[in-house]
Amino acid sequence: FLPYLCRPMKHPNETKSFFFTPNCFGERRTYGRIILAGSLFTLLFALVSRGFYHPDEHYQILEYAHLKLFGAASTDYLPWEYHAMMRPGLQPFIAWVLGRGLLAAGLYSPFALVALLQLLSGVFSLFSLCMLFRAVYDELGTACRRRWFLYVGLFLCFEVYLHVHFTAEMAAGNLLVLLAARTLRLHRTAPASEFRSGMLLGLLAGLTFAVRYQAGFALAGYGLWLLCYHRRWRLFAGMVPGVLLALAIGLLTDYWFYGEWTVVPYNYLEENILNAH
Repeated sequence: FLPYLCRPMKHPNETKSFFFTPNCFGERRTYGRIILAGSLFTLLFALVSRGFYHPDEHYQILEYAHLKLFGAASTDYLPWEYHAMMRPGLQPFIAWVLGRGLLAAGLYSPFALVALLQLLSGVFSLFSLCMLFRAVYDELGTACRRRWFLYVGLFLCFEVYLHVHFTAEMAAGNLLVLLAARTLRLHRTAPASEFRSGMLLGLLAGLTFAVRYQAGFALAGYGLWLLCYHRRWRLFAGMVPGVLLALAIGLLTDYWFYGEWTVVPYNYLEENILNAH
C-alpha cells in the first residue's frame, strides 16, 4: 500500500523507462519509510494526546454523541446551538456509531471513544496527505523537495497534534485537501472518465460543506476557478449528483440528530449572521 501511495503519476509525454530505474525504486522505498515512520508518529499522538484543541470538540460532538447513546431527562444542559438546531449532525453520528460499537463489545468508556475518534482522524489525515503527495509528486521536481514535503507534513509537531483531533475544522480541511489532490489530477483524466471524476469531486465538496458550513466560501472560490479555467461540462454534470448525495447524507444525519426535518445550514446562517449571535 505504501509504495502505491508513493508511486509517481504518469504524464502522457513520459516514457516507461523512468519508472523502472533503480534510482526510482530506491526513492520510493525512502518515501515509504518516511510515511511509515510518520504514520507511527501520528498514531502515537492519537493515543497519548489528552484534552481538546477547542471546547467545541467536546460540546459540539462528544456531548451530542453521549446524548444519543444514553439519552437524558432534559436537554437544558446542552449548548444553545442544539436548541437552535444549527450544528451539523454528521460528526456526532460518526461518534455515535463508534460508541455503539464499543458498547456492543463491552469496551465503552469516554476515553476509549475519544482515543478511537483520534485514531480515525489521524488515519484520515494521513490518507489525505498521501493523496496530495501523489498528486504533486512530479511538480515537486526533486527527491529533496519530496522528502521535505513529507517531513513537514508528517513530523511537524503542531500539525500532528491537529491531525489527530476529531474536529469539524480538521475534517473539512482534510476533505478540501482531497478535493485539491483530485483536482490536480484532472488533466490526467480521460474524457470518458470525466463524469465519474465529477461525481467524486462533487461528493468531496458536498461533504466538506456538510461538515463545516464556513467552508462554503472556499468552495465558492473553487467553483469559480473551475468555471474560469477548467470548463468541462461532463465534469460539471457529474458533480451535481455527487453534491446532492453529500447534502442528502447531511440532511439525513441532521434528521437523526434533531428528530425532525430542518435545514441546518439556514439555521446556522440565521443565528450567526442575521441574528448576530
